[in-house]
Amino acid sequence: MTLGRRYADRIAVQDGANDLTYSGLCAKAHALAAVLCTPEHRPGRRIGVLLGNGIPAVVADYALSIIGGCIVHLNPAYSESDLQWCLQIAPFDLLITEFALLERVADLGIETLVFDDASLQSAPMPDLPLPAVRGGTEARIIFTSGSTGKPKAVVYTQQKRWMAATVLRSVLSYRPDASGGIALMTPYVHGASSLARAYLDCGGCVILMAGVDSARLRSGLQVREIDALFAPPSVLAKVAEALDGDTFLHVRCVYSGTQPLPVSTYQKAVAIFGKSVRITYGKSENLNPISVLDPQEADEVYAANDPSAGTCTGYLGPGVEVKLSDSGEILLRSQHGYDGYLTESGFIPQTANDWHETGDRGYFDEAGRLWLTGRTSDVINTGGYMVSPDEIEAALSIEDAAREICVLGLPSSYWTQIIVCAYVPRDKTSNSATGLMNALTHLTKYKRPRLYVAMNSMIRTPAGKVDRRATRDWIMANYTLIDGPYPVLEFRGTETR
Repeated sequence: MTLGRRYADRIAVQDGANDLTYSGLCAKAHALAAVLCTPEHRPGRRIGVLLGNGIPAVVADYALSIIGGCIVHLNPAYSESDLQWCLQIAPFDLLITEFALLERVADLGIETLVFDDASLQSAPMPDLPLPAVRGGTEARIIFTSGSTGKPKAVVYTQQKRWMAATVLRSVLSYRPDASGGIALMTPYVHGASSLARAYLDCGGCVILMAGVDSARLRSGLQVREIDALFAPPSVLAKVAEALDGDTFLHVRCVYSGTQPLPVSTYQKAVAIFGKSVRITYGKSENLNPISVLDPQEADEVYAANDPSAGTCTGYLGPGVEVKLSDSGEILLRSQHGYDGYLTESGFIPQTANDWHETGDRGYFDEAGRLWLTGRTSDVINTGGYMVSPDEIEAALSIEDAAREICVLGLPSSYWTQIIVCAYVPRDKTSNSATGLMNALTHLTKYKRPRLYVAMNSMIRTPAGKVDRRATRDWIMANYTLIDGPYPVLEFRGTETR
């Protein structure tokens, strides 16, 4: 209500179909809150939200905050089996969705509320003020990417969610205002929702897109309607390709990170947006920012151009503690970290003194900045040597001979594991494999891939990350490995991916 009164007719959200003012957001969120305030409602009641990147997603997010409910974020990219799994480990008895997704949820067997503007227009405002909600009540459930197995449900309480939002606002590159807006192109359920709330809580404008909409993005940048972007590395690569040759130096910040950012993608982004790329480190278990690398620092790091160093994610954020295990794994805890997991076995709490095992390997440099060197589960044991696929991918990205790259290990009786590079060629005429091999001549020989597999597109998790495990499974299902000192892959599938 404060935001609705303070910013009133200022545009809060744009989704390409409609614009919504702050007063309109306030009215719609309270109207939906009234619909949800049934006799069955109780603080912390879990309500599933399956909505695309649009105004309804933002309205539902605020409505559940108003009534003290627990939002169960569901990615519209999930399959029916994914949704069944989410419902199994984090049960909810009401689902908010849209007409386009009704068929996907028909077999879930739970009550469904279709977001409909017409019904909200006639809904009465709830009696205010609503009773306070205890800080330990469930507030938010998100699901991990699922790149290492079935997704886990990560639980945040009201207190932890509020603290995470406060910390995120405190480290934004600038205070959002009416001068421009932030383009959000990833599914609302993860980092996009956190940044949307941060910008809206400051009076900024949120511009939602269903993926990288080149025409809309370029138009918004040309009229300076957009002056910030949230673009993790895979999204930033698409943005850089779509805007190649354009220059938009008015952009105040390109928020990136959460995955290693290749040198080639960074350089393309700087050519378009100037030195405005900011890198952060985040996890589902500890929302951004775990650490922050501001644009000027990022430029200095990328100027060094040393792939073997890993990915610099900057200085630790407020309230964050990190230590390294004996094996170099990053252990994490913070005041705004998650409260626990929901699994098939029930709730597994994360106590205040517990350290979260991130599965990421890394180190601190002399300046006190945190660097990532890869995932512990992804390390490849080849011929007795332990090799990080991230180091190889970083070296390959400099050559820019392929659109996308995924380095992984295939089981081998001769080598223990064979390093394989799966890639999407830059174009149909170029010999990308030759270009990739040429890019690795400076690497120690045992780190170079022995096999290369061309693909039409990378396999990704619903969260948009390249899925190494699924890519490995696909290669093993479609190729026969002839093992030995000079291994060969023979294609036996019916069609390439």
